[in-house]
Amino acid sequence: MEINLIHDIKTNRAPLPKLLKQCSNVRIWPAVYESTPKIGISKAHKQIVMNALKTKKKEVIICEDDIVFTKPNSFRLFIQDKPDDYDLYLGGVSGISSHFTGLFFYMIHERFYKTFLKADENLNLDYALKGLGTFVIHNPLLAITENGHSYNLGTYQNLDKNWKSVKKRLDFLDKKKSFIFE
Repeated sequence: MEINLIHDIKTNRAPLPKLLKQCSNVRIWPAVYESTPKIGISKAHKQIVMNALKTKKKEVIICEDDIVFTKPNSFRLFIQDKPDDYDLYLGGVSGISSHFTGLFFYMIHERFYKTFLKADENLNLDYALKGLGTFVIHNPLLAITENGHSYNLGTYQNLDKNWKSVKKRLDFLDKKKSFIFE
């Protein structure tokens, strides 16, 4: 299965060696730059989904270039544990409350492509999708994002504490392999 990697050439990230350790089939897509970052981020993700729709792919995996796998076999587990029913299947999230935050490693089902493509680009993409589908989060998280510059926020982000709190929240909720938000 192919990973579609959104790569921001303005950063010094070198994600390809990390990804190739887990998946030999990686396609690189350019980041999209807009004066409002969330619009560029949305367009970068949507270019991949639009391509999947046009080429009639049943599902597509998308990740951002700041991804860090939490296990040596994260990608294999992600594929192996894929749920039967999902619109978005997330291998990692950056926050959980009444909804998830963070679209940096996920699979999207073909039945959700058109809904995804209609998401309001004036909102952060994860919030624009809230309540529009069945979103399944893998537990434990298979990926997180590395500390570094956030294009969306325009600042350096140290997410170490954030990942610990997300992990605690998942552990607190249940010991299931996934959580479903609808």
